[in-house]
Amino acid sequence: MRMNFLKNGYKFLACLIFGVFFLSGCATTNNNLTHDPKDPLESYNRKMHAFNMELDKLFFRPVAVVYDTFLPWPIKKGINNFFSNVGEVPTVANDILQTNFYQATSDSARFVFNSIIGIGGLFDVASKMGLEKNYEDFGITLVKWGAKDSAYFVIPILGPSTLRDLWSLPVNYFGLSVWGYVRPMWIGYAAIGVRYVDTRASLLAGDKMLEQAFDPYAFIRDAYLQRRLYLMDENAGAVADVGGGGDIVTDVKEKTNSTRQKRKAAMSKIVSQ
Repeated sequence: MRMNFLKNGYKFLACLIFGVFFLSGCATTNNNLTHDPKDPLESYNRKMHAFNMELDKLFFRPVAVVYDTFLPWPIKKGINNFFSNVGEVPTVANDILQTNFYQATSDSARFVFNSIIGIGGLFDVASKMGLEKNYEDFGITLVKWGAKDSAYFVIPILGPSTLRDLWSLPVNYFGLSVWGYVRPMWIGYAAIGVRYVDTRASLLAGDKMLEQAFDPYAFIRDAYLQRRLYLMDENAGAVADVGGGGDIVTDVKEKTNSTRQKRKAAMSKIVSQ
């Protein structure tokens, strides 16, 4: 049953890739290329970015605006906390795959406390206890296992990614998350849809900044790669260069060390009690 979910995930991915080549062949040439070494597929990526932005303008953003406008803040916060708590499951699974058992214990504790005391994750009580949020996915696990840097890649509908993270999506969402166990399957897909809308609503405040950017495509690409850099640094304790930015690298190191110290202090306090 779980394997069927994983197979369906890869079938969906194959359909996306077919659409990629079809749209790339039909699109016109883009002359605004930056020729970034981490973006060798920039010509295709810009075309897919434009497609995704139009789709967002016509459908996803209006839905997110309605969601953000009519739902009271406490309900939106509870929904966000719920999905964040459910996301602890693949995080713990990836902790174990990376043989990071200390972090797996900390993340498991977050899930247990928020699920029980936080009423199914509607309230984030674990953070108030000092157990800060950690994030892991199968793409980060592949890096831990020795996968090298991968080219930036824009997925149809889903947006920014890399080629490495593209292939890890079905494993992370259909192989390691709880949604692979949900029956009937449409409930799981509906939940993922709600999560997408909730995430899009949380990004509405940044729309104006994106509109004012000199090159919105490059702005999103660089922000995504820097975010992945931070997550990989949290995991491995070392920073690789992503298009320069010494100040960013320094800030990431300092924040990562501070976060680790807080987690250790919180776990020690819980154990001592």
